[in-house]
Amino acid sequence: MKFMRATLTFGILCAALAQASAFHIDIISVGTFTAGANVTFNENVIFQNTSIAMPAFTTDTYSVVNNTPPQPGSGIFSNGSGDSMSFNLTLNNSSTNGPGVSGDGIWSYTGGTGAYANLAGGGTFTLNLNTVTTATNSTFIGELTPVPEPATMVALGLGAVGLLRRRRKS
Repeated sequence: MKFMRATLTFGILCAALAQASAFHIDIISVGTFTAGANVTFNENVIFQNTSIAMPAFTTDTYSVVNNTPPQPGSGIFSNGSGDSMSFNLTLNNSSTNGPGVSGDGIWSYTGGTGAYANLAGGGTFTLNLNTVTTATNSTFIGELTPVPEPATMVALGLGAVGLLRRRRKS
């Protein structure tokens, strides 16, 4: 009986920890930009790869302050089906080559809905834009980790306390 309780406890803890493993995400999108006080990118996602099954995004919108790096900004990926991921970003470097501008920086997860709720993480991004045609493309790469909901952690904690208390009474 004790062996069965220990095995069950170990299995529950392993399942909880498995949910919290990080997964990789790559997103490539193309679109256009508008410039003013902020540079705003409106793009369609053309490629998304995740190391676990996740719903694909269809659009991303983000903006950065229109000045010299580092340039802060924020944005959102969404798919119109209730899944979205909000992020902050910092454009650390930019360079100009004729009508082209390219840059890179870092991004961090700030919130999400649907399958992208309760995550933590971030990564790097690159962007390219053409000042004549207003065409853009962006690549976001990163790692995200599910954060267990507080109710799940409370349930696991109460279960462990119950098993320990029951063991002491035996």
